[in-house]
Amino acid sequence: MKTYICGCAKSCEKYIDDVFKNIDKIIPLFEDYLIVIAFDKSDDKTLRKLCDMKRKYKIEIIINPMPLTNIRVENICNARNQLLQFIRSKNLSGFEYSIMMDLDDVCSSPINVPVLFNALKRDDWDAISFNRNDYYDIWALSTKPYIFSCWHFPNGFEAVKKIKQFIKKELDECEPGKLYECISAFNGFAIYRMSAFQGVSYEWNVNKNIEIMQHDWIALTARALCQPIGKRDCDDDCEHRYFHMKAAIVNGARIRISPEILF
Repeated sequence: MKTYICGCAKSCEKYIDDVFKNIDKIIPLFEDYLIVIAFDKSDDKTLRKLCDMKRKYKIEIIINPMPLTNIRVENICNARNQLLQFIRSKNLSGFEYSIMMDLDDVCSSPINVPVLFNALKRDDWDAISFNRNDYYDIWALSTKPYIFSCWHFPNGFEAVKKIKQFIKKELDECEPGKLYECISAFNGFAIYRMSAFQGVSYEWNVNKNIEIMQHDWIALTARALCQPIGKRDCDDDCEHRYFHMKAAIVNGARIRISPEILF
């Protein structure tokens, strides 16, 4: 069992040491690994810290040569796609998995290694992310009846509050030993079976998501939120939503959440 460990880095110097302590703990779960990081221009010493880590770990750093746009999620999406392009071009023998993890505070608290170990022993998922005491990542989450982006409704904060209550209850009440089936989820750390994501990239434009959604999903979300049909005053959407939905459509990818807490 071999894995890529991927992340996007921008101005996260103060978290690098703690994140790599967690990476150090999960490396022994695999026969081999390669850490691949997409670096965007930062206002701190993130790049120097990452280069220092090369003394201990097998790391490839991809430095983005292009100027950043003023749309944050577009920049993150581009960075994640750079990671995908790199690991697909490497095509290392036996590397069946890829981990995508945030390199900031989200993944800096001590990791619960047995939770990840238990997930790796299962064969009933193609993408698995994990619960948290505070399930914060509502933007990446799509699960019936809350499928369309929470920030494309008139009262996004109320939508987030309602969906957070929903997913907490769903995961708390999940049958022991079962995984929660969803359409999209990330929550800062996810592991993927690469074969189920071949030919799929990240996309940040909400219009691309709408193109592949079932026709009634936006209306279903609106009814569940008790808000009017989603507003369209911006094109930004979470890059994970398209990645997961598209993989499910073209490759039958099984997107799951573990009710267990990883961080």
